[in-house]
Amino acid sequence: MARLAGREEDQLAKAHEVWRQWNVMTEPTRRAARAAALEQQRRRGGEPAEPLRSAEPEPITKQAEAATPAERDEATAQALNLTPDTYGAVPEAVEDAAGYNERKQDEINERASEQVPDEDPDCEDIGPAWQTLVERERDAVIQPPQPIVPPSEQVAERSDDREDEREAD
Repeated sequence: MARLAGREEDQLAKAHEVWRQWNVMTEPTRRAARAAALEQQRRRGGEPAEPLRSAEPEPITKQAEAATPAERDEATAQALNLTPDTYGAVPEAVEDAAGYNERKQDEINERASEQVPDEDPDCEDIGPAWQTLVERERDAVIQPPQPIVPPSEQVAERSDDREDEREAD
C-alpha cells in the first residue's frame, strides 16, 4: 500500500503543479472576470449575475458534508484504492487526472511561448503574451488630507458634559 500511495502521490503532485502554473498564468484574466461580474451585478440593481465557473479541480470523492473526518478518510482511501484488499492498481481517477494534466501542461507551455507582436513587422516582438508573474503597474493615488470639520454645537456640548463628569469622578 505504501508503494501504491507513493505512485499516486507522484502523479497527483504533478497534477497540482500544473494546476498551480495555470492558476498563476490566468490570475489577471480571472480577476478581470470577477470585476466584470460584480459590475454587472451592480448595474442590475444587486441581482446576481450567472456564477463564474471555478478553476478548482473536482474532488476525487463525493463526500457528504455531514460526514465525520473518519468517514471522509475511509471514503478517500477506498476511492484511491488504498485499502488492504486492493491489488496495487492505480485508480482510474488518478490516471485520468495525470493524463488530463499532461495535456494541460502542453497548453501551458504553448501559451508561455506566445509573444505579442510589434505593430512594425520589421521589429522584434514586444514580449510574452502571458505573464507568469503578475505585477501591478500603477502609481499611488495622491490625495489631499481631509479637511477638519468642527463638531456641531450640540456634539461639542455633550463632549464637554462628559469631560466634566469624568473630572468630577
